[in-house]
Amino acid sequence: MHRQPERAAADLPQSHHQRRAGDAPWGRAQRADLAPPGAPGASRVSDTGIGIPQSQLADIFNPFFTTKSPGQGTGLGLSVVHSVVRRYHGDIQVRSVPNVGTTFTIELPSSASSA
Repeated sequence: MHRQPERAAADLPQSHHQRRAGDAPWGRAQRADLAPPGAPGASRVSDTGIGIPQSQLADIFNPFFTTKSPGQGTGLGLSVVHSVVRRYHGDIQVRSVPNVGTTFTIELPSSASSA
């Protein structure tokens, strides 16, 4: 079983194309905005942690899926993110390489294109 962070904190900037990186016990995290203001939005969040095993990728957005021991977490985080992104007609993709890291890309339509 791989080690999961006990908690994750994000300092995600609001301005486009701004990047922040920080060290964490499980790796290095970074966020980048990929679209200019007014365009459909895309953000990428990456870390240099242990990655997500291929066998678990199909389940990570399922409610209550967790790799933690009982009592250590409910597994709702990614399920909630997925629900919010889909509610706003967006898409979320994940790419993970074991022992290299994981990248989540979130794409949301502009307010004009989602109306």
